[in-house]
Amino acid sequence: MRPEDGEILSEASVSAKNKLEVLSAVSLLADEVREDLGDTSKEEEEVVLTGETFTATSLEAMKNYTTAQELMISGQYEESLAYYEAAVAEDPNFGRALSGWALSQYYLGRQDDAARLWEQALSKSANMTPRERYRTQGLYFLAVQGNLAKAIESFAMLVEKYPADSAGLNNLAVAYFSTLDFEKAQETGRRALDIYPTNKTSLSNFALYAMYAGDFESAEARARELLELGSTHYMAWLPLAIGALAVGDVEQATLNYEAMAELGARGASLANLGLADIRLYRGQFSAAVDLLRSGLADDTESDNREAIATKTIVLAQALADLGEEEASRQAIEDALAVRGGLSRQVPAALLYLQLGDVDAATAIAAGLSEQLQPQSRAYANMILGIIESQAGRHVTALEKLQEAVALSDFWLVRFYLGQAYLAAEAIELTLE
Repeated sequence: MRPEDGEILSEASVSAKNKLEVLSAVSLLADEVREDLGDTSKEEEEVVLTGETFTATSLEAMKNYTTAQELMISGQYEESLAYYEAAVAEDPNFGRALSGWALSQYYLGRQDDAARLWEQALSKSANMTPRERYRTQGLYFLAVQGNLAKAIESFAMLVEKYPADSAGLNNLAVAYFSTLDFEKAQETGRRALDIYPTNKTSLSNFALYAMYAGDFESAEARARELLELGSTHYMAWLPLAIGALAVGDVEQATLNYEAMAELGARGASLANLGLADIRLYRGQFSAAVDLLRSGLADDTESDNREAIATKTIVLAQALADLGEEEASRQAIEDALAVRGGLSRQVPAALLYLQLGDVDAATAIAAGLSEQLQPQSRAYANMILGIIESQAGRHVTALEKLQEAVALSDFWLVRFYLGQAYLAAEAIELTLE
């Protein structure tokens, strides 16, 4: 039924304090009119987009940014880059576009490029709303500085002021997760799902929180819920693969990784690492080396530096297990040359100890001990404690490992603390 000419179907109004807020106000106005006209068809990702506040001075910049956000949220990170770049070209002070551009680069494993873009975004803080600043600062603290306390502070302030901010809730949960506080990560992730029950990113992340907490039943339930929504989020397959391994079902874990590999380059990259891990678990070291080298070739082609560094460390482990010590040392050096960070430095130090290179492991520990983050200093003490234990200096070893637990109570630290106690008790038993 068509309305009569001149009939008013909907009225709405919204105000903007200045021209920088006009475009965001138009977005909110459009949402209100759509709801008045009975449009309830929007997906949760669209809700996140249209509910976002951002400031831009160009309609063309806003258009490119919105397209980029849609691509990024759907996991099309490479495709989003050109649109973020175009948005910034139209409006060089568009801080949220710079931040989104940085996030896509981060997901693509290009941390150096991401850090540069986030620093540019922060330099545009004067053009941002408070909400934008909390989001941008939180991401910078989380992904670039690794300052988890400040990241939590920024995102907590964001969700206190804007309780339904999906990105804020999700990133706050990720920050808690990064401190290994799985209880708070799940609690915050659940708050996000209560508001946006079909948000694919929140579902995927919650499944990972449950997986790392050892709650494989909940992890699998959320992962399957995500897949039933027709999701192409490759990470949905990780809890399913790890859950299968937890019960010894290697064949099902392999099938899950193979399904992950079908979901784009990043899915294929992570699946390659998972399949290599299965080979290592089975003692098939040569097969693991072949898989990893094949995966590294693909990661190099896609310029996924994060994956390159991580896989090269795993390759070093496989080579060490094969007795190829010089090749293993070279792989460690290659990995650390591409990317540092705890995910590479700690395994590198442990590998150096396996290869008998105490000086190299000590050097890594010395670097970590100088960092501000308690997690880094905890790992430094763990490495030094292992060195002391291997040298038979058991009291010093236990002191170092206990200091590590006091800084950050990681399961890996507890594992080596247990080994140190066993080594010390073995000496005492021998003496008795």
